[in-house]
Formats: sequence, structure tokens, C-alpha cells
Amino acid sequence: MHTKHKSVAAIAASIATILALGGCAATTSTETPEADVSETPTGVLTISSVTVGQEALESIIAQFEELYPEVEVKVDFAGTEQYQSVIRTQLTSGTAPDLFFVQPGNGTPTAMQSLAPAGYLADLSGMAFSAQVPESMDLVTAIDGARYFVPMSLAGIGVAYNETAFNELGLTVPNTWTGLLEFCAAGKAAGKIPIALGAQTLWVTQLPNYALASTLVFGLNEKDFDANIAAGEASFEGSPGWNLTFEKYVEMQKAGCFNDDVLGTAFETTLGQVASGEALSTVQVTAVTPAIAGSAPEGTVIGMFALPATDNPDETFMPAAVGGGFGLNAAAKNPVAAKAFIDFLATPEILAEYATATGAFPAIPTTVFEQPASLAFMADLVSQNKIYPFMDQLWPNAKVQPAQYDGIQALLAGTGSISDLLKGMDVAYRDN
Repeated sequence: MHTKHKSVAAIAASIATILALGGCAATTSTETPEADVSETPTGVLTISSVTVGQEALESIIAQFEELYPEVEVKVDFAGTEQYQSVIRTQLTSGTAPDLFFVQPGNGTPTAMQSLAPAGYLADLSGMAFSAQVPESMDLVTAIDGARYFVPMSLAGIGVAYNETAFNELGLTVPNTWTGLLEFCAAGKAAGKIPIALGAQTLWVTQLPNYALASTLVFGLNEKDFDANIAAGEASFEGSPGWNLTFEKYVEMQKAGCFNDDVLGTAFETTLGQVASGEALSTVQVTAVTPAIAGSAPEGTVIGMFALPATDNPDETFMPAAVGGGFGLNAAAKNPVAAKAFIDFLATPEILAEYATATGAFPAIPTTVFEQPASLAFMADLVSQNKIYPFMDQLWPNAKVQPAQYDGIQALLAGTGSISDLLKGMDVAYRDN
């Protein structure tokens, strides 16, 4: 367990290095080895991905097809829950695409450690990009030295907010828990939704508790929680930090921070609400900021800040981790074109383009990238080592997350308890 936490610390260090490289504009880029494509890519290349980052990927595909006119790319997109279900079915039945979106680490049905041991992912260790991935990211991108997907970004979870609407109402960004509740009261009094929550979309339900837990569990008194629970020396139900995390989640709901009918509101709706100013903010992954800004009225400024969980701003942590990337189907029908596309994804210019378009940082260091103003808060926290990986990436299986979803939805509906939620997560954690 000690090794895991050394690796987590190393990931934080590598993120700091990458952010330092991307902190300013540059005309040169990190050198990338020449692509090793022994055959000319031709034919149809099939890809499946989640809808987050869709516009960025479509732009990259268009550039790839221009570079390789003999290749026709066919891509399918789906929401996260639908995608996870469909791709697992396709892999089992032998109908999966050549390339597909893979989550780092473990904890979800499409995570590397769920797919690679089953033989669904090809080993990409011999490809040029693999040597460019910071070694400290091996914990969530490789198994026993074998690289199984090309990581594209470093993402965080924070509060995306309509800075223009804030200014019109004379509001300031809250940096304490008390300030957050005061912000919710002021926003509600002004007829706005303080924090839009689209809990109809399952993966969104976990974002507020991840943001809170980064401070209340891992930032304060339970820094070794992941190591201890893996060793059988801790539990979700017995954790003061995890209990407090969900107590504060419920307190936010009772304080009127969220919209009415959160369980009937979809993720996409909340982004539109923030863009229009109907909602002032939403707890989300950093990748949503470009989408919100793109649909907002001209001149609207979209920013982001860390969700405070205590009344001491110096205690605030945020979740920040390697984001998803693309893996090669071990049974790909067009592996030549697929590998050429992976090489293309890993070029400095494409990494920078994808990161910029998805409100993130490149996972592979490149000086081409220019840090957007909306992510300055994340760079500050990284420089202070006040970050922790997304919680599910270090869970041992893909069963804890659904148990968490069910428990949170019951909690928001008023039909479940925090104890039931945490007990369910404990049962799922041990179900290997």
C-alpha cells in the first residue's frame, strides 16, 4: 500500500511539471519520436467515444483524414452510462470498434484495469508515444509495464461558473464553506439556481462528493484512507471524512444550493442553464467549460473555482487526475489505421488542441499548450500539492461506483440514508 501512495504523490509531481510546461505560450514543442507506421493506413477506421470532448475529437478526425485520405473514419458517440454499457457488450460479442475511449486506473466498466486483464486491450508499449508518458502515470495507464491506452488530458473537478452573471449580481467567488452557503442564499434570493445539478445523469451525482471528499477525507485527517481500506483497516461507513462529505452534500441540497427536481434534470440541461445565466454555476469536470462558453451569449466569461468544504481556505483540495484516452481493441479489424491515429493523437499540436478544447491540460508534456485563464486555480492548487486523484480510479473494481450512484440518488430523493449509502459502497468494494 505504501507503494501506491508514493505513486499518487508522483502523479501530483508530474502534473506540476506538465502544468509548468503549459503555463505559457511557446512556438516550440516537446519532441515526439517519429511515428512507426510500417504500412500505409487505408480502409475504414471505427472509433467509439463519450460525448464529452466530441467536438474536439471530430476536429482531430477531420485533420487525420486530410493527412491520410485513404482512411475513412467512422465514429460513434454516447453519453457516459450508455457508452459503458454498449462498449462492454460489443467487446463481449466481438463487435467493438478498432479504437475506443478508455478510463484510467480502475473503478468503472471501461477503466483500463477492468478491460486489459480480460484481453480486450492491445499492448501499446512499443509505440512511440508510450515513452513520452510521465513514468509516474504508469499507476493508471499501464499494468506491469504494459501501456494500454494513450492518455490525452489532465482534468479536475471544480465549480464552473458564469462570471458575467456573478458580476451582474455583485457576487464573489466563495472560498469557505460558510461563504458557499451564503452564496447559495444570495443566488436563490436573486431568482437564480446557485448550483445546477443534473442528477438524472448518473455520473454527475458523484461530482459534488468527490470535490468535497478531496478536502474532507484526503486533504485533512485521512490521507491514507485508500491504503487503509485496501488493507482492510478502514471502511467508507467508518470514515469520519466520508460521512461528513455526504452530510455536507445533503446540507447543500437543504440550503437551496441546487435546482428543484435534481433527479429529473439532465447533465446537458445544467450546462445550458449556466451558459444562459439561469444558473450561476455547476459542479463539474474541467472539460465542460469550453462547451458552456461556446453556447453562452457573446461576451460571457466562464470561470472555475475549487469547491470549498471548510471555513479555512488553506485546507481546500480538489480532485485532479489523468483523464481518459483511447485504447486499441485487441481484435481490431484495422490495426494499421488505428495505430496511425494513436500516433497522431500523441503529437504535441493535437494534444494541445484536445486539451484546450476540453478545458484540461495535456497528459503528455508539451510546450505548445497555453494554459487558459479558467484553469489558473487548478495550477495554483497543483503547485501547492493540494490535489488528489479521482476517487474511483483507485477502487478495486467497477462495482463501487454504481453502488455510490444508487445511494446518492436515494439520498437526494430523501428515501435513503448516508449510512445505507456508505454500507453499500463497502459491500461493493469487497465484492471481488
